[in-house]
Amino acid sequence: MKKTVFIIILILFSAFPLFAEKIPEVSLRFAGQGDHVRIVLDSDSELIEGASSATSTSAIRITFPSDFQFRKPGNFMYETVKEGRSLTINLRDVAEVKTSRLPDPARLVFDLTIGRAAIGRGVPQVSPSGTSKTAERPEQMTLKDVFQ
Repeated sequence: MKKTVFIIILILFSAFPLFAEKIPEVSLRFAGQGDHVRIVLDSDSELIEGASSATSTSAIRITFPSDFQFRKPGNFMYETVKEGRSLTINLRDVAEVKTSRLPDPARLVFDLTIGRAAIGRGVPQVSPSGTSKTAERPEQMTLKDVFQ
């Protein structure tokens, strides 16, 4: 009797991982060129199709229909905050945000246009004394650099 109960319990515990639901992963990738930055979120089609997003020039907030794991590159230029089923990307120096949802493979795409304060970097500045000096320009990656 004890042996039978032990075998039944052992079978139930060994089958338990088969019924566990896998948490989907959302991965972020990005590329910038000139005054444009593209942010792409990849995941399962169910997660992307059920997602809702709200955008402004200071933040992008995406709410997914279920919990998810989030992965992003270490050199991503904006702060990200994951809270439950929501992901917030805090933006800076952005003048415009365009959103698109692409079906196959499923992904959310955010095209950012950098604002005028950021565009002016790298433009020669003339001081009152008449000498010119180039404003500092932050290091920027091209699309080719990101995908190599």
